[in-house]
Amino acid sequence: MKKIITLFLLLFIITGCSSSVTYDFGEKDIKSNIDIEFHQEEFKDYINSNMVHTEESLKTEDTTEEFIISKYNETSIIALKKDDKYEYYEGNKYEKNGDKYKYSYKYDFDYENFIDNHYLNECFDFYFVSEDDNFYHYNISGKFTCGNDEKMQLIVKSDSKTINSNSSNVKDEKHVWDIKTEDNKISFSISKENKIEEKQIVTTTHIIGLVLIVILIGLAFVFHKLTKKND
Repeated sequence: MKKIITLFLLLFIITGCSSSVTYDFGEKDIKSNIDIEFHQEEFKDYINSNMVHTEESLKTEDTTEEFIISKYNETSIIALKKDDKYEYYEGNKYEKNGDKYKYSYKYDFDYENFIDNHYLNECFDFYFVSEDDNFYHYNISGKFTCGNDEKMQLIVKSDSKTINSNSSNVKDEKHVWDIKTEDNKISFSISKENKIEEKQIVTTTHIIGLVLIVILIGLAFVFHKLTKKND
């Protein structure tokens, strides 16, 4: 049975690592990805300071890499908790690029259970969800309570939904926040309708407008011809 480590512990398993939690809001679900990047020395420093292990596990570069892979394979991450029910992220990918390593995990929320997001509920002072006829509204604020926030980012994106947010870092529909130790103020709204439908409405309006203009021009031309003929 895999050892269960909560999300906020895993995110900071390596001091100085670069990590991100991404939420991709789709038509019916919310795909979440956790990416954690670190160097071998960062991993060794953390293990030596915080975990019981044999000397052999970190003796050489090869044994350290084997240990890094074993930690990836034995780790489960809590995605959501509701009452006594838990659901977990699954391992998505393990990568090595030079001396840099990357753990990746994935989980699919839906628009109903996203309120029970374990990370947002456990790692921030306040996590509040509301909705109106057109949008889902998410507000996250206060202290970050899950340890080291160095190089930690929260990312929200969508190809199909309209996003309104207070992020100062927005590019190609990706809204990014750097997590702070104190006084986080993160807010974003996700449209209930798809952008494709909204674009279709706009396109239809443009077509109708263009047709009316052509008709008016045609009528004006005919009227001009008739007036000229009468003269």
